[in-house]
Amino acid sequence: MTKVMVALDGSERSELALPHAQVRLQIEDELYLVQAIEGPEAPAPGAVLNPVVAEAQALAKSYLQSVAERIHCKHVETMVVMGDPRREISRAASRVRADLLVLCSHGRTGPVRWVLGSVAEAVSRESPCPCLLVNVRHPRHPLPAVASRILVALSRTPRSEETLAYVRKLVCREVRLFSSRDANSGQGAAPEASLLQYLETLAEPLRQEGFRVTCQVAEEAPAGVILELARSQHFDLIVMYTQGRRGWQRFLLGSVAEEVARHSPCPVLLVHEEVT
Repeated sequence: MTKVMVALDGSERSELALPHAQVRLQIEDELYLVQAIEGPEAPAPGAVLNPVVAEAQALAKSYLQSVAERIHCKHVETMVVMGDPRREISRAASRVRADLLVLCSHGRTGPVRWVLGSVAEAVSRESPCPCLLVNVRHPRHPLPAVASRILVALSRTPRSEETLAYVRKLVCREVRLFSSRDANSGQGAAPEASLLQYLETLAEPLRQEGFRVTCQVAEEAPAGVILELARSQHFDLIVMYTQGRRGWQRFLLGSVAEEVARHSPCPVLLVHEEVT
């Protein structure tokens, strides 16, 4: 059974994440809808809430219930959490032991902005599970039930290949394994042939399992190449491995992953080291 959490902010744009979550659910899977309200964290039982906060909480509960009623899923739960959305959404995912967290990389403007560089970036960085970011400027509707073509961006690290465990869970027609010398410069700038051999080593078990896999190594900075590949070759999903929440460099939020997620024409699945 898979547990998928979708973070919403009350806007129609944030709801563009919902179809991307629904197509990944089987009949017995669980879907959680969460909205964060800025205010005191976990008020004590019986505490009197500020009237403005209490009203916002009530509106959020009503909103989430209305969304749940529109979703064709056997198991749907709603959660309203109090506090900083950047922290509380990740905590909510941890409490229910979510397998996937889905949210939009842009949403409403105002005090709580779902934009990379604030809420979405922070949630993705702290998420206890893989995080699927949907760029609302490129929602890709109607969403295919099967991600036919997946682009997997890898850096050459001891645990990088574990990202492919998530690829194996997806039904797809084609997988492209990608890396660049620039993304691996901190590890000694391996020759292109060596990087290609590394990717081919990862590709072979996938081929034996029936996946059609190609490999590509680029000299240039990876973000631009990844985005161009996604646009020109119509990938349905980008999977990016990061090295976790510390030492954010290269293939990490704040640089390559942030740029890709911000401009990608398709959803981006971020898997960091702590959850592999």
